[in-house]
Amino acid sequence: MSRGFGAACLSLLLAGCGNQGPTGERPLPPTTVTGGGSEVVIQAPIHAQVLVPAGGFFMGSARGRADELPVHEVWIDSFYIDQYEVSVAQYRQCVAAGICEEPTLVNLCNWDGGVPDSHPINCMTWATAQTYCQWAGLRLPTEAEWERAARGADGRTYPWGEGTGHELANYREGSGRATEPVGSHPEGVSPYGVHDLAGNVWEWVADWYAPDYYARSPRENPPGPSQGDHRVLRGGSWWFEAPYLRSALRQPYEPLVTDIDIGFRCARDL
Repeated sequence: MSRGFGAACLSLLLAGCGNQGPTGERPLPPTTVTGGGSEVVIQAPIHAQVLVPAGGFFMGSARGRADELPVHEVWIDSFYIDQYEVSVAQYRQCVAAGICEEPTLVNLCNWDGGVPDSHPINCMTWATAQTYCQWAGLRLPTEAEWERAARGADGRTYPWGEGTGHELANYREGSGRATEPVGSHPEGVSPYGVHDLAGNVWEWVADWYAPDYYARSPRENPPGPSQGDHRVLRGGSWWFEAPYLRSALRQPYEPLVTDIDIGFRCARDL
């Protein structure tokens, strides 16, 4: 995929930029929402998504936290994942449709209009992220899918490879003073052309969290624990330092709670 595609697509997100690169033009189907005794068909915003091909990779890290062990081989079926974090502009469409809740309004929550709508939506709980993805005909990625999209098959530490730098991601030691428009660091894309998998905002994934899950995880398409007290965030954010950008790092977080640096992206089956 051409690195030059990002800026052109970002300007068209609200107007309906189609999926590019490996997926080609692929608009999402309408979503049918039932409520108030009637069905309403909503044309959800089109997401630029990329195909992550089926394959195996080694999940976890021997150089990280205890909950990243044991390093284990996982097979993931092909899936699509958003090329960019869900933007304020996209989330506004779900609120306008009467499906999504308005985020909490506190200082540095992007919903208040203090930044352009090209920034990622933040101040998201797990449920608000899940509701948006379902409305859009999508779903949250699993923890294993997210890590596969970030690391590829070669065991890299960060989506771009090794080392960190201000040009690669929005994080605290760099320009990290607030969110930036999605796709602002094209040099930091993952092996599949996915932007901002490190920095900008933490991203909710579908899984419940268990510190020992890797010791009992199924080899194929692990779905995460069946229950728990916390969900999982991935990717670090503008508020956190470089060590939190590691693609194997798992951050448990209460699903009913949010913060100014928590957002998400969506995925879907092939």
